[in-house]
Amino acid sequence: MKKLLALILAAALALSLVACGGGSGAGDTNTPSTGNGDTPSTDTPNGGGDNSAPSMTKEEMIEQATECTIWDIKNDALDNIVKAQQTYCRKILMISGSADDISSDHITMRVGGIHIDVYIPVEDIANLEKKQSITIVGNTSDKIEEGTFAPGIPQVEYSCEVNPAYLVSDTVEWTGEFRGINGGNDGSYNIKFENSSSLGRVYFADGVEIPDYGVKVTITGKSVNGSLYEATIVDVVE
Repeated sequence: MKKLLALILAAALALSLVACGGGSGAGDTNTPSTGNGDTPSTDTPNGGGDNSAPSMTKEEMIEQATECTIWDIKNDALDNIVKAQQTYCRKILMISGSADDISSDHITMRVGGIHIDVYIPVEDIANLEKKQSITIVGNTSDKIEEGTFAPGIPQVEYSCEVNPAYLVSDTVEWTGEFRGINGGNDGSYNIKFENSSSLGRVYFADGVEIPDYGVKVTITGKSVNGSLYEATIVDVVE
C-alpha cells in the first residue's frame, strides 16, 4: 500500500513538472511588446523635443557642443531652410547672442528674421538683464518653424527652441585702444575696437585702475545693449 501511494505521488509530481515546462520556449525570451507589435526602444533620449529633466549635465553638453551664433542660424535659415535644419536641429549647440526678451521660464534670443526660445534654469534668468550678451548650451528642437513676422506682414520669421539648456557665460571680452572718458559725463569711458573706427562705451568696476590714453587693453564685463558694465582689465598690451 505504501509503495502504491509513493508511485501515485511520483507520477503526480512528474505531470506537474511537465505542465510548468510546457509554457516556456524560445518565443518567451523576446522583449515584451509595446502593444502594437513593436518592441520598446532602448535608445536613451538626448533631450531633442523632450522637455523633461535634462539627461546630460552642463559639463557634458559643453564637451559635445558645436559652437555657433544666432546670426549663423539666421543667415543659414534664410539661405536654405532645409540645410539649416539638418545643421542645427536635434543637436547640442553652444549659441552666442543676447537675451532680447525675458519670460518667467525662458529667455528669447532674437535677431532679424529668427528668434530662439531658450529654457535655462530660472535662477540664471533672474540674474540677466534685457539685451545682455550671453552664451548658452542645450538641445535644439526637431525643426525650425517658419511663419510670418506679424499678422498682415508677409516677412518670413523663423523660430526654434533650445530645451533643456544651461547658461554658459553672461560676460564678454573686448580688446581695443583706450580713448579716455566719454563726453557724456556719466562715468563711462571709450574703447576703440581693433580694425574698426567704432567706439565701445565702458563702465569700469569700482577700484579698477584706469589705463592711460592710447593703451591697448583687453577688458571683460557684462555687455548690455552695446555697453560694457562692471568692467575689469584682463590684459594690457604693451
